[in-house]
Amino acid sequence: MSGNNAFDAIIVGGGHNGLAAAAHLARAGRDVLLLEKLQHVGGAAVSAQAFDGVDARLSRYSYLVSLLPQQIIDELGLRVRLARRRYSSYTPDPHDGARAITSARTRRTGHTAAADSST
Repeated sequence: MSGNNAFDAIIVGGGHNGLAAAAHLARAGRDVLLLEKLQHVGGAAVSAQAFDGVDARLSRYSYLVSLLPQQIIDELGLRVRLARRRYSSYTPDPHDGARAITSARTRRTGHTAAADSST
C-alpha cells in the first residue's frame, strides 16, 4: 500500500463475494481496502450456532456453496472440497408426520411432535 493511503479499490462488505473480489484485485496487483461491519468476514458462508443451547455450528446458507464455480476455486488456490447433497434444504413441520422431526423414541413408540400439538 502506498504511503498516501490511496486505494485502487474499496470493497464494502466482507461476505463471500466481497472476499473473492478483493482477492482477485489483490492478485492483479491492486491496493484493496475491504470493509466489514461485523467482527468476522464470510457473510452467508460462515458457520454459526443456530439454536440456543445446542452445541452445534451449522452453515447459515450452506446450499450456496454448491454455486461456487470451480474456476474461482482454481484461480484463488482454495483448498475446499464441495460435497453434493441429495436435498438442498429441509423444513420440519410438526403437523405433517411425513416432515416431522423423529427420534429414537418416536420410532419406538410412534409418538411425534404432531401428536403433542393436537392436544
